[in-house]
Amino acid sequence: MCQAYGCSNRVSKRSQLGFFSIPDPRKEPQRCRIWLKKIGTDKFNLKTYTYSKNRVVCEEHFEPDCIENALATELGFAKRKQLKPGSIPTIFTFPKNQKRDPAVSGEVKKHREDR
Repeated sequence: MCQAYGCSNRVSKRSQLGFFSIPDPRKEPQRCRIWLKKIGTDKFNLKTYTYSKNRVVCEEHFEPDCIENALATELGFAKRKQLKPGSIPTIFTFPKNQKRDPAVSGEVKKHREDR
């Protein structure tokens, strides 16, 4: 199930949605911290989060250009959608009364590419 606040999308064989694991805090602590803040859940923070490939965020929270092989997947040439390296979830619908961390807003681009 998607870990983003208020999202109820679930992983299933019938689903066309892509799901992406929250980064491992031991390997990518900064990126993991940003994902945890962005998804708006109080369940985890960098100190309490333990990596699991089953803790995922669905593709609805990513800009379309963050998905590397969307067309290939849609046409059946790839089995799973993949994120571009450094992608950060940025699309959310939060209740107006939920506080957002201003230190995270706009902190990183959707994905980082060497240009």
